[in-house]
Amino acid sequence: MVARSTATQEPRWVVYCFGGASRSMPTELLDTRFGVVTALNRHSVGDGVGPWREVPVGVRRRRVVGDPTARVRRVSGEVRDVFRHRMDARADSASPLQGLRFDKVSDLLRSLSVRTNDELMRDVDGGRGVRFTTYVDSLDDFVVLAEYLVDLRQRTDYKADWGWIDQIVPVATRAEADGVLREIVRRIGTPDEPAVDLVLPDWAAQNEHASKRLLIALPGQRGVPHGVLTSWQHLRGWIIKHPPEDDDGKPVLRSRIRACLEGLTSDVESVAISDLIVAELKIGDRVYVVSDGEVYLVEEGFLKRLDDELERIPWSTFPFPDYRGGNEPDYLDAVKRSKNPRLAVIDRLNVKLPGETAFEACDLLTDEGTLTFAKMKGRSSTFSHLCTQAVVSAEMLVREPQVRVELLTRAIDANARQPILDAIEDRLGRLEAREQGCLKICLLLLGTWRGDQPSVRSLPLVSRLLLQKTWQRISEHGFELELASPAARVHAGSELSGRNTRRPGADVHDVR
Repeated sequence: MVARSTATQEPRWVVYCFGGASRSMPTELLDTRFGVVTALNRHSVGDGVGPWREVPVGVRRRRVVGDPTARVRRVSGEVRDVFRHRMDARADSASPLQGLRFDKVSDLLRSLSVRTNDELMRDVDGGRGVRFTTYVDSLDDFVVLAEYLVDLRQRTDYKADWGWIDQIVPVATRAEADGVLREIVRRIGTPDEPAVDLVLPDWAAQNEHASKRLLIALPGQRGVPHGVLTSWQHLRGWIIKHPPEDDDGKPVLRSRIRACLEGLTSDVESVAISDLIVAELKIGDRVYVVSDGEVYLVEEGFLKRLDDELERIPWSTFPFPDYRGGNEPDYLDAVKRSKNPRLAVIDRLNVKLPGETAFEACDLLTDEGTLTFAKMKGRSSTFSHLCTQAVVSAEMLVREPQVRVELLTRAIDANARQPILDAIEDRLGRLEAREQGCLKICLLLLGTWRGDQPSVRSLPLVSRLLLQKTWQRISEHGFELELASPAARVHAGSELSGRNTRRPGADVHDVR
């Protein structure tokens, strides 16, 4: 390991690690985007910046293979669609990001390899650090190279083609993330209080067994969970009663809640409060978003453009039955038991074609001929599943005529009333004639919302990115997309409402 300070305008320390020494570097001391930005700048600037030194006399010159302006040879990222996971893709020759199956909308770039036209930095790997092969004659060369690399890091050439990597950036250190979480709590009750909303944890939102309520025990409460967290206002009230003792300890929002689904024999799960909230706040000139348990630094203009676009998606005026606190299977079972003449439940009546994977055509059919997909208002992975279901159904309905027949059959099997059958038969006939906008797909989000009306701004950040992509894909198939959320009337747990702890469910809150 060799460490050198620089004489650049902003003095920096550059550490050269050989072998496995890089693994010993503490993350909180690093510029975690140093490698990515440096690599992209060296690639983007081209001949605008010369090499860091002359090629030594007498050394064997390396032959350039392929196009020196190759875009990407390897990319590593974090895929947020459906199930969060890391991906690593490599190419033998120049490839665009799309060719490596990297989605600039929802995937987070962690590292990449690019080819440059600089013979002394031909192939550059950039992540937290930067890696390349070059010629070094003496220790003094490390000083020259350090200043060269720091100058590259400060350039903005990469923004021309790669500016999107600045739109959403996970904060670099745990300390910075904790600072944002503390600031949310500090601003509660002030004019600058940030907008915060609740989402459900994945294991609760995606459970396939019907449950009336998610029961919780707040931090410090003992025994079996038996309260119900209905909205951010309830959690906010608890935080006000339990202010942090100091600014240096663990943030209150890192505290953990114990929870389980009522009526099921599943184990009690533990989840951090920060995993259950969606929040936005501005600190100085920086805009932060807390979403899916992570803290992101987001370009303010990008976030506004995204939200403004998504607010063009209409909210359905169809009178869906009230949501009373259960999960998705419980809600659909309640709709089925109510024998609502305007709705047919075809959840789990899957369509299976030869050679194809079985899929749900939708969860609910309305007498307006709308295909409705229901999911809890949860984290991005839950919402991603909802979007995937809707897109697959749209694609199959357009591509396979037999799917249209099967959809009508499923409606009959679900004892749909005649107005529903007539409406869907009419819509499918117009789809057969390739009429644009003849079918509507509705995403029904079950849960409580901040304020009087639901808003896309209360969805996790990655959910909003996925919604943008889903809207585009569904529109390309000739469908219209709308959102919906039933009015919520949720029974609140007694310890949250301040009543006798032996009377859970004593209060009813009309959330919308």
